[in-house]
Amino acid sequence: MRKMPNKLLIKHINQQDVKNVAIKLPIEEQAEIVRIVDILVREQQAKEAAEGVLEKIDLIKSHPRPRLPWRTRHQ
Repeated sequence: MRKMPNKLLIKHINQQDVKNVAIKLPIEEQAEIVRIVDILVREQQAKEAAEGVLEKIDLIKSHPRPRLPWRTRHQ
C-alpha cells in the first residue's frame, strides 16, 4: 500500500474492482436514500427554474417597453 495526499492506493485493487462490489442495504435504507435523492433532484429543478425566471426578469429590466403614443403620463 502506498499513501498519497487524500488517497490510499492498493496495488492489486483498481477502480473497476471497487465498482463491481455489491453493497447490500436493507430495503428501508434503500427507500430512504431514494427519498433523499428525489428531494435533492426536485430542489435542483426548482433552483434552475427560479434562475430562469430571474434571467427573464433581468432581460425585461434591461429592455424597457417603448412609450406608446396613446398612453398618458399618469397611467
